[in-house]
Amino acid sequence: MGKKISALIAPIIIPVLFFSGRMIFFDRSDSRYLSKTIFETLIGILPFSYLFSFVVGIPVLLILSKINKLNAIALVLSGAMGGALVMIAISICTSGFERFNERGFSVALSALAGLIVSSLFCALAKIPVRAV
Repeated sequence: MGKKISALIAPIIIPVLFFSGRMIFFDRSDSRYLSKTIFETLIGILPFSYLFSFVVGIPVLLILSKINKLNAIALVLSGAMGGALVMIAISICTSGFERFNERGFSVALSALAGLIVSSLFCALAKIPVRAV
């Protein structure tokens, strides 16, 4: 599969994982839980997954390709670092430095999301683990 198609498919894993996780911990007392979760996934998670993948991930992919250092290890590590940096920037912009310490779990989760998306991209695009 080509890089363009892989770039379009890979970011969808985050909304799928989010929706699956929310359904595992289904709140049976709330009759609207399913519709709320679908709405939250489609309106909140899906657009941001694609936005950050294209704004952060595509430039990293192009830079690594340009300098002939494109390999899965570099791309996955860049994805994790990019995910963490995006969450740090969001945290600082929305709540400032005073509440940043409380957001450590969110930063780690965002780094994991970046790692998952970039790993899926590498697998779909057949990016070699090491550059030859």
